[in-house]
Amino acid sequence: MRLAALFQLQRQFSDEIEQRQARALYAITLIMTFIAVLGIGIALIPAREQFATFRVVLLGSLVSADPSLFLPIVLIVCGLVLLLLQRGASKAARLVFVSGLLFAMVLLNFLIGDNTMQSRAIVGYVLPIVAASVLLSRSGMLVVTASVLTAILLQILAVATGVLDYPPTAPTPAYIPFILAVFAVTGSLLHVFGGIQRALLQDNQNRVSELSGIVALSRMVGEGASVDELLNATIALLHEKLGYAHVQLFLVEKRSGTLSLAGSTGILLSAQESAQRRLPPNSPSVIAEAARTGKTLRIPADAPLARRSEFAAGTRAELVIPLRIGEETLGVLDIQSMRAEAFSAQEIEGLESLALQLAFAIRSVRLQQALELAERDQQELIEQVRTASRDIERLNQEISGRAWQLYLQSRSEKVVSFDWNGNMITVGTKPIPLPTRGAYGYTPYIETREGAQYLVVPIVARGQALGVMEFRAPDGQSWDDRSVELARAVSQRLALSLDNLRLYEQAQMAITREQIANRVATLLQAKSDVDTLVAAAVDAFQQALGALQTSVRLGLPNRPAPSTLESNGHAESGAAS
Repeated sequence: MRLAALFQLQRQFSDEIEQRQARALYAITLIMTFIAVLGIGIALIPAREQFATFRVVLLGSLVSADPSLFLPIVLIVCGLVLLLLQRGASKAARLVFVSGLLFAMVLLNFLIGDNTMQSRAIVGYVLPIVAASVLLSRSGMLVVTASVLTAILLQILAVATGVLDYPPTAPTPAYIPFILAVFAVTGSLLHVFGGIQRALLQDNQNRVSELSGIVALSRMVGEGASVDELLNATIALLHEKLGYAHVQLFLVEKRSGTLSLAGSTGILLSAQESAQRRLPPNSPSVIAEAARTGKTLRIPADAPLARRSEFAAGTRAELVIPLRIGEETLGVLDIQSMRAEAFSAQEIEGLESLALQLAFAIRSVRLQQALELAERDQQELIEQVRTASRDIERLNQEISGRAWQLYLQSRSEKVVSFDWNGNMITVGTKPIPLPTRGAYGYTPYIETREGAQYLVVPIVARGQALGVMEFRAPDGQSWDDRSVELARAVSQRLALSLDNLRLYEQAQMAITREQIANRVATLLQAKSDVDTLVAAAVDAFQQALGALQTSVRLGLPNRPAPSTLESNGHAESGAAS
């Protein structure tokens, strides 16, 4: 296990891009370590005479170097890079890797060059430049490129001035292993780090698609889209634009807490189809678990079978995100991918943002629908109240009209019409004009009669016209709007006072009737026989009602004649015929 751990990067970096670069650099360094170890093995075999010794004349002195001396240098640099990566120093590891390559290529070219500067070893300078382009910043790559050019120029200058001289009789080194090593390392760098760039580009495109989806959801909410349309748009975004193999959306039923499948992989289900896929709140499924805990769950391909119950065919990784706002869970978003390495920390963060926006959109649509329903109910209630108010007003008018009619009939012997003329009040003898009701009710109006201008103001109480007031304008004058408003106000005060007085008088009359009835009842209860009781009743009723004649007859059918008691106080008894 410990040996296997050496071939894996154990250190975890907070930044996803740095994590990917560190893993790629770790893999490239392991490849170079393997090549160096293989080279050392080849150098130790007995047939190593094929590898010529490097010879160069430096300042007139012959310098010899064995090619196998480069291999320990490579091993030291690779070991240092691996150690730095395991300790989390990714930036330092990248710098050591590029610097080691640059130093090795410069030293190699100074040792195996030729006076014509056409040595094939110069191709090795490609390694540090490519490594710098994929591992360092743009400024770092420029520094490495400038260093390579400087090294080449210094070598040319040294050869030209005689500082360096390559013997023409020097044996030709074996370039084939070197060229193969250069091609292997360069290809590995481009393949691994080029794949990282493509992955980062795809991640950026996914982030843009997620942001576009969030904006689209917000726009759909503003346009009054339904919950089904929101779910359909989200599933299409995840499946078609973000490339996930399978997507499911469950909604929580508010009363029971049951999870009901609302849509799946581009297919919006009907209510009947959705009812066939329901999960109770206590279900062992990861869908119900995410709804209960409110936490995002990532299910890998090597998870227990019970946790992979929602896996579709070909699924290698699953992400279950609760649609949660505060403590309220609205549903669950189930996303499945055919890539085992899917759903990195950065990817999960973006999908959680999309799920949160979807939850807000669902709640906004539901609140909007609830408000529309409440508004419709309120409008219906208002209309019912208006109808009831009109009915009540109409009934009040009818009741008030009948009450005033009975009241005025009870005053038939009294005059309720008065005129003021010349500082004198006289009883009115003219017929009372009936006010006319217009589109806006009883309203004052001005008319001209016999050359004089009259202001006619209806007296209205509780919607019932009781009469009119007439005001004749002085000669040479006319009524204006202020006069009409003042007359209307006086009419309203008069109608209120009249109605209150009528109610008071009727209440007094009711009290008087009740008192008379109580006195008669007391008087009658004091009698001990029928004849006396009936005689007392005749006398009491005559006095209470003021009748000219009162008769009380008692008897049964098929009797000769009823008993008769007349108002003179004498009682006549007999069988009623």
